[in-house]
Amino acid sequence: MTFIGNSTLQWNGSNTQDVSTSNGVAINAGVTATFDTNGNNVNLASSITTGAGSGITKIGAGTLTLGGANTYNGATTVANGTLQAGSATGFSSASAFTVASAGTLDVNGFAVTIGSLAGSGIVTNNGATAGALITGNDNTNTTFTGTLQGGSALSLTKAGTGTLTLGGGSTTPGEPLSRPASWSSPTVPRWAGAMSR
Repeated sequence: MTFIGNSTLQWNGSNTQDVSTSNGVAINAGVTATFDTNGNNVNLASSITTGAGSGITKIGAGTLTLGGANTYNGATTVANGTLQAGSATGFSSASAFTVASAGTLDVNGFAVTIGSLAGSGIVTNNGATAGALITGNDNTNTTFTGTLQGGSALSLTKAGTGTLTLGGGSTTPGEPLSRPASWSSPTVPRWAGAMSR
């Protein structure tokens, strides 16, 4: 399956077929592929083949789990439902992630790296083990006003030279936040452990 233009793939009814292993998923350069889980929990276990500037958008209720080793450098938007890591490289370290207010980004017990983090949704760890989100790999300035939470411990590390501004908090204990000098937070996140610079 190849996305040759901006378009949407929707899973209907109780269909949870992994099209990445059965048919393969490719996204042409500059194209945004929208995945609508439509209330289903869907796994894409294999890497998505992408061209330069290609990105993904997650819409619809349910969970889309990305496995494999994804390297696309277009934007990732979680508009609705949950986008979950199925491997440590399921989320692209070259992509700018925006989590909308109705969206959830789940590291699922992995230590994952993304280009940047923005939006007002939820970042969580629903995995059985501690998870980590390393953000800032693309060296841009972003603001995240959403919530950091985790059923298991969740750590957030800011990398790169850009500035991440936090305006939200956390609802459950996690690991200490690690921040370099390029960190800005107008309100102190409610987080277990000291914030260090």
